[in-house]
This record gives sequence, structure tokens and C-alpha cells, in this order.
Amino acid sequence: MTFRDLIRNVDLTAYRHINESALAEEDRLGFLKRLQVIELVAAGESGDNVFRQTNIPTCEQTRLLKRFLAIDDEGEPVGDRALLRYHRVKPYERKAPFRNKRSQQQGSYSGILQVTLNKYPNVHEEFAKEVISFHSKFSGMKFDKRIFYARFLELLQLSGCSSEEWPFCEKAGGKRTIEMYIDTLLHSRTATSEKMQCNQNLEESSGATPGLITAQQPFDVVQIDAYMVDAITLLHVEPMPGFYVSRTLSRFWILGAVDTRTEGVLAAKFVFSSEVRMYDVESLIIDAFLGNWQPNPNLTVDGLVYRPNSGMLGYLLPETQCMQWGAVYFDNAAAHHGNLIKEKIRDKIGFAINYGQLGQPKRRSIIELTFKQIAQQVMHRLPSTTGSGPGKGRVKDPEKNAEEYEVFADQAEEVLDVWLAGYNITPKQGRMMSKSPYEFARDCLANKKLNLIFPRSQQELCNYIELYQDIEYCVVRGGGVSHAAPHIVVDKARYTNDRLKKTPGLIGTKLLVKINPKDLRSVEAFLPDGESLGALTVLGYWRNTKHSRLTRKLINKAFRDRTFELTQQDDIVLSFWGHLEKSHSKKSRLERQRLLSEWANDVHSPRQAIASEDQSTDDLPHTGDTARCGDKNIQPTEFDARFMRGSFTQKPGGITDGHD
Repeated sequence: MTFRDLIRNVDLTAYRHINESALAEEDRLGFLKRLQVIELVAAGESGDNVFRQTNIPTCEQTRLLKRFLAIDDEGEPVGDRALLRYHRVKPYERKAPFRNKRSQQQGSYSGILQVTLNKYPNVHEEFAKEVISFHSKFSGMKFDKRIFYARFLELLQLSGCSSEEWPFCEKAGGKRTIEMYIDTLLHSRTATSEKMQCNQNLEESSGATPGLITAQQPFDVVQIDAYMVDAITLLHVEPMPGFYVSRTLSRFWILGAVDTRTEGVLAAKFVFSSEVRMYDVESLIIDAFLGNWQPNPNLTVDGLVYRPNSGMLGYLLPETQCMQWGAVYFDNAAAHHGNLIKEKIRDKIGFAINYGQLGQPKRRSIIELTFKQIAQQVMHRLPSTTGSGPGKGRVKDPEKNAEEYEVFADQAEEVLDVWLAGYNITPKQGRMMSKSPYEFARDCLANKKLNLIFPRSQQELCNYIELYQDIEYCVVRGGGVSHAAPHIVVDKARYTNDRLKKTPGLIGTKLLVKINPKDLRSVEAFLPDGESLGALTVLGYWRNTKHSRLTRKLINKAFRDRTFELTQQDDIVLSFWGHLEKSHSKKSRLERQRLLSEWANDVHSPRQAIASEDQSTDDLPHTGDTARCGDKNIQPTEFDARFMRGSFTQKPGGITDGHD
């Protein structure tokens, strides 16, 4: 039976896969012309009649019919996909015999993988089975392809592949080719169907989304996630008292913690960094657990005030402070997998950790919805918004608007804080029964009929310093050839005090050291018998300026990489600040804002010291209530007041902008 006879006995609709309207004009015309040939032949037209109508000769008609009726590697008909330009119906087959390459020769290995798999067919069967099985069971989990690469080589060796054959004779071991082969297996329809079947079986057996914990009462499940701010703001730097210098700031984050059952916000903060670090997550968890939020008494935005009886849940309901959580939902961000989160915070507070699958934000739907409202009702209203994506809400010249309307990062923090405080007392529809998060949590705590139990952590854990402290063991160093006084080393800096210096007998002793990661200028040390040695002070150029453990790690890395010079011999932290001031990169601006936030609550703020070093006049100063921007006098609160007047109208089920 010829191809012409076969095409007349098939249903063409089963062979149609392409939406021609999605093709480019030139490709669409060629595709439709070739498709017309198939339809005419299927309708019973002769080759000559088809040629007269399409100008495609009989030999080319036969070739198109053969491609159209071909079967792909998955056992499915290729159909009209074969009519697209450059579409390969069957894989490339190497015909040239294998030869070892010369020392400087490149290429000459095209199709060698398929030749190897044809020679050792059991390797393909076994390897594909292992890869697809892993993909089905652990879909969404990040894994290292080097593990499967090593397994592929092992299977080849077991099948008798010699060291003179590919890939063992190849200099790079064929690693890139084999990893592309792994990708092909993972994206094959067989892997996709097995994954879907596996997920379907799991859902049918559990009756719910796999691994999902149902929150029956407040604090059963807390969701934590980060949202990248879709706006450009200004970094508000004060190089001289009363004078302000502006730097544009982009790509920073909002980090939030939300209770699943009440949908109330426990804590939130801006993270001025290109990526969220585990130290930021640690700080958020501690703030949410302690519930130590307080209203900002010094709001600088004109007309911005907290709604009456608004705030975070821990502030509105003090009895929820230090309440134990059942589980915490994280995504698979690297910051959430740090030992600081998985061990220290989990063990101290006592919650379970649930990492969601990749591409499954519905596991954290409550906080995702909260971030969506923040984006729509706060961030996307800024005149400097960059929108939610390319072509979606980005205003024209957001950098220029950030300067013209003076959208400062610290003022954006104030707006967010007030908005979230009001969010917790805003009624919601649906399962919240038109109650606000605060009202729902209050009613659950007061409910006597359900006999709900809300366990609280031990009193000694409800301590900010105790939760933040890192515990390490350090060996006392000193003596020897250097004749150095007894000391310990923490993060590449020496610590000692008068008592330790006068006790050389402690050299070699392991001390328990309590470290406050917020301020590394001193640590507390204890002898093995529990006796305190008191506070040990850092030596050298670390001792003058307050700095966190993160800051020290960043400075050590920059100093090791020789990316900045020690301009102040007695203060490496201020030298690092000077280095950031000289750099105009976005990363440096974010680090400056982070350092300013780090120094915000320090009574001995180093800003005055910075002022003596930085008298830069590259930017026009900002004083009082009026700033000079080009040839215009701009009131800094003009936009803020206009923004605030229409942003906080509340209604049951959500928040509206007051203009609906």
C-alpha cells in the first residue's frame, strides 16, 4: 500500500498539532501550502491535479506524505509538525566509523552518543528507567546531574565499554553530551506521563495536595516567603547633618511571615540586598515569634498615620507572643536551607519545616495573596514602579520619577508598615466570615466550646538576645613562637580581655562562646566548668564601629579578594563604607542601605564619622521640606500625601483604593 493510499484512510484531525496563526507570516504561508497538499491527496486528488493547484511536484508530494505519516520516538504520529521548516522527523544517524581525535582536533563526534546506545542497548533501558523514576518521585527537587553522569559511566563499564571507546577516550568524558541526554529523558513524554500518574496516585491516596498540612487553628502553620519589590526608590544618605544625598535603589525585597488560618501578618521587613540571606530569614522568624512589633512614633510621610487599633498580631494580642508554631512553610530558596534556619531556629523555637515543591506556589497561597495585594495596592502605585514584568505596569522613566517625586526607601518602609498594620484589622470574606485577622484570632483564643490549646514556649526562650545568640566552641590560642597573649578567634578576628590575657594556662582550652550576630565587637566566654570569663573584646580595626556577623563576612571576603583598600587603619568597617560610597553599582547601594539599617538603633552611630570622611557634593543636597531637582522645586511630601489620601479605604473582603 502506497503513502497515498494510507493518507486516504486516516483521520487528519488526529494528526493536527500546529496552530498556524501563531506562526510568522512567511512560515505560515509555506506551512499552509504544504498542508494543502496533504488535504488534497487525502481527498483523492491525483498527483497531477495537486501539482496544478499547488505547484509542488509529485516527488515532493510523496516526501511530504512520508514525513506526515511518520511515527516519532514516543510512538505518536508526527503529523503536521513534519510540515514545519527545519523540523527533524528522525534523529541524526552517524554513519562514519569511530576514530580517536588528534590532540588539537575539534568536533568529529556528532551522533556518537546514539552509536554508543545502539551498541549497548541495555544501558539506555536501565539508565532511562532510573532517571525517570527519580523524576517521578522527587519532581521539583534540585539535583546534581553529576550523580547521573557518574551512573551512566558506571553502566557503560558494566556493559563492557572499554577505555578506548567514547566517552572514556574523550578528554572531557562526554559530560556535556550526557547531561543533554539526561535533559532529553527528563523532558520526554514518558517522564511527564509517569510524573503525572505518580502525582495523581498520591492525590487519590491522600485526598489532598501531597504533603499539605491543614491549618485548623491559629499558628498551626506559618507561611514565610520573599517578594521582590517592583519599584525603584532612593537611598537617603546623610553625609552631613541636615544634608541628604540621593542614590537610586532597585532590586530589594519584602520578607514576610503570615499565619495561615487567620491570614494575619506576624512580621515583615525590607531586605536591602540583591538576594535574601539566611540572616534576614532568621531575623524575621524571631520578630514574628516574639511579636515585638511597635508602631513607628516618627513617621516622616505627611498625612501618614496608623489606623486606630491596628498593628501586627503580636501587638494586638499580647497573649500570642512566643506562641509555639506547628509548622512553617518555606519555598526552596537557598536562604531557607541554611543551617541557621534548619537547626538553630527550628530547635530553639520548636517548629516543623515544610519545603514546597518547585513551581507550586499554591502551597503558600496565603502569603502569595498578601504579596499580590501589596504589589497592586502599594508598590505598583508608586510613580517609580517597574511593574510585575516586561510590558506589565512599568511606568516611563521610573528612575527619573523616583528622583522627581522623591520616593525614598525609608518612607516606602513606613507606608508598608502602616498598610500591613491596617491589613490585620480589615474584614475578609470567605472562610474568615467577614472578620478581620485580628478578630478571628481573638475569637479563637476566647473560644471555650472547642477547648483549643495554644501552647507557649518557655519563658527563657522569649528573649530577643537569647534567640539571636550563636553558640560556638573556640580554643584559646597564644604563646608559642609568636608569644601572643591568650586569645580566641571568631570569624578571623581575635578576642580577649584582661583576665584571659593574664591566664596563659588556658591556652589550648576549649571555651563555650556566646556570640551576638548583631554586634561582633564583643562576645561572652565560659570555661568548661561553666564559670564565666566575662566579655571578650575584639582587637584591631574591628573594635570601633558596630557591625554584624554578615557585615564581617562580607568585609573579609572583599578584603581577601582585594576589592577594597584599608583607608582608615583603625576602622575597617568605615573603610568598607568608603569603598561602597565610591562604587556606583546597584549592589553597593543596597549594601549601603543595609549598613544604615544595621546602625539605625545604635546610640553611637558612625554617621558622624562618615560625615568627616565623605564631603561629596556630586548630588544636590536635600534640606528641610524642599529639595532642588534640576530647575524645579519639589515638595518631598507632595506625592506621599496624594498617594496616602486614596490608599486606605477599607471594606469587607479586602482593601480598595477609594476610587472604585
